[in-house]
Amino acid sequence: MYNGFTVNVTTQFLSRKVRYTVSLVFKHNGMDHGTHIPFKFKLVEKRYYSDLCMQHVRDDGWLMTELYQFTSHKSEHVLGIHFLPLFNIASSSIEYFLEGIEFRPVQYVT
Repeated sequence: MYNGFTVNVTTQFLSRKVRYTVSLVFKHNGMDHGTHIPFKFKLVEKRYYSDLCMQHVRDDGWLMTELYQFTSHKSEHVLGIHFLPLFNIASSSIEYFLEGIEFRPVQYVT
């Protein structure tokens, strides 16, 4: 049984009082960019997994799906994100390529 994988992300230059989205950036070799994402995820300190759902195609062709939102109160943050596959990816004919985790500012918080 495959237990998934954990990504540890450390930020250094986030602005304070800004709300950020944390997104997974990936590609797959499927026929289209449909809505199939083969993972559930959770922050390491949380108890329950969430399903990845809404995704969109960036201008560079990579897919992006939002994992989490938070307000930054300091420039450095450490996030552990655990991904759990929904099926045996190794036996699938679709290959997934993970580009990384992206932080994007959403709004300034007063």
